[in-house]
Amino acid sequence: MTDVYLIRHGEAEGNDFRRMHGHYDSLLMPRGIAQAERVAARLTDTPIHGVFSSDLTRALLTAIPLCREKGLPLHREQAFREIQMGPWEDRPYGQLLAFEPETMHAFHHDPVAWRLEGAETYVEYTDRFLTRLEEICREYDGGSVAVFCHGAVMRGVLIRLFFGDSFQQIPIADNTGVSHLRYQNGSYSYEYVNDSSHVPVEISTFAYQSWWRTKKTKPDMYFLPGREVEPLPRELAGLPEGQIHLVGIWNGKPSAAVSLGEPEGDTGFLLGMRVLRELEGRNYSDQLLGCAFSHFRSRGCRKLRAVGDAYPENILSNFGFSGSVPERSIDTKGTLKAAMEQSGVMFA
Repeated sequence: MTDVYLIRHGEAEGNDFRRMHGHYDSLLMPRGIAQAERVAARLTDTPIHGVFSSDLTRALLTAIPLCREKGLPLHREQAFREIQMGPWEDRPYGQLLAFEPETMHAFHHDPVAWRLEGAETYVEYTDRFLTRLEEICREYDGGSVAVFCHGAVMRGVLIRLFFGDSFQQIPIADNTGVSHLRYQNGSYSYEYVNDSSHVPVEISTFAYQSWWRTKKTKPDMYFLPGREVEPLPRELAGLPEGQIHLVGIWNGKPSAAVSLGEPEGDTGFLLGMRVLRELEGRNYSDQLLGCAFSHFRSRGCRKLRAVGDAYPENILSNFGFSGSVPERSIDTKGTLKAAMEQSGVMFA
C-alpha cells in the first residue's frame, strides 16, 4: 500500500489577480508562501519518502518547505501540471465571464463535459496525471509520497477516482488543501479530501476572498484600453500618462484604472492605479496589478517597479514591493533558483 498526499499549491498570481493560469507559469503570492510553510508543518510528523511536484513554479515553490524539512530532493513532473487552457491562458476571469459565460460556467460546474478548442479535455488531463501517479505508487509501495499540484487538475482526478464524475459531491480546495489517498492493488481509497485545517484564517485565500462569495454581484473585471472608455469617472481620472492605460469594467461600468510605463532593460514600470471608493478594500486592486505582471512579463521583464504615489492603500506592501522606490521580482525562474539555494533543496 502507498499513502499519497495530494496538495494544491499555495496562493499564486492567478488566484489573487483573477486570471486563468493553466500552463502559464507564475509565482506564489505572500499568503501562498506562508501557506506553503503551514502545510510543511502539518506534515512534519508524517512519514514522507518522496516529494513530487508539477514542474510549474507555483507548485515547486510550495513543495520546497516540505523538502527542506524532510531532507528530500524534489522531483519535477510535467504530468502533474494544471490543465492546459489553450486560448484562455492568462486571460482575466472577468473577460471570460462577460464574453464566454456558458463555457466558463461549464468549466466551474461541469468539468467532465467542458470543452474548449485548443485546451485539454477532462479525459486527457486526468489520464496523464493518473498514469504517472500509479507509476509512483508502485515504485513507493509500502511508503508515502507528497504530490504538489493544482486546483482544477486535482479536482478532475478526485471526481474521476471517487465521485462518479460528479463535481457537486466534492468540496472545493483552498490553497494548500490536502487530500490523503491510499493506493493498493491497482485501486485507490481516500481518508479525506481537500482539507485545509492547517491554514489559519488570516492567511486563507477563501477567507481573503469571502466578500464576493456571499454577494450576487460578480467579483471580476475585464479591461479595455483607456481610449475606448470615455468619459471616465472623476475618481479614476488623472493617472500619469503611460505606454498602456487600461480601464477595468465591473458590472458594466468603468470602475478601476491602471497606467503602465515603457520598460527599461529588465524592469517594467507601474505608474499608478485607482479604484472607485465602493470597491476599495476588496481585490479589485489586485486585478489591476495582475495586468502589470502579465504585460511586463510578456515583454521579457524580470522586475516591476512602482513609481509615484497614486496607489490604493497597502496594495504595494501586500504584494511584496519593497525599497525606497518599491519594486519586486516577477521572474519565475530566478525566484525559484533563489528559493532552492536558500533552502538547500536540490532537484532529484
